[in-house]
Amino acid sequence: TALVHAPDLHENNDSLGRADRIFLGAPVTGSILPVRDHDWYAVQAPTQAKLLVHFTVSPESLDMAFQVWNSDNQVVLNWQSAARTGAEVFGEANIDTPGVYFIEVADGRDDSSSPQPYTFTATLE
Repeated sequence: TALVHAPDLHENNDSLGRADRIFLGAPVTGSILPVRDHDWYAVQAPTQAKLLVHFTVSPESLDMAFQVWNSDNQVVLNWQSAARTGAEVFGEANIDTPGVYFIEVADGRDDSSSPQPYTFTATLE
């Protein structure tokens, strides 16, 4: 048994109300611990556009998934999941109104966790 440090600077972001603010274009690193953990992030969209979310690093034991919510608690992009564990995942949400949007991140089946980090970037197109 070995203890591994999980460098999650955003921890305690386990609900929409506790979403951690992130910035467009800046890589975000977090971890899914324990099993059934969901991480939430808030991002400001200053204009109508497409919000692109791209997970470039995924732990080998997780099939990363995410969805995007607006500030009215409505899903604007339903769950996007990696094809397999450890794979990249990408999705586009149509932003019709400028404002704050929320990215909910989880393991695709909610049945695994990992101290290894995931990394994603949110950008506008």
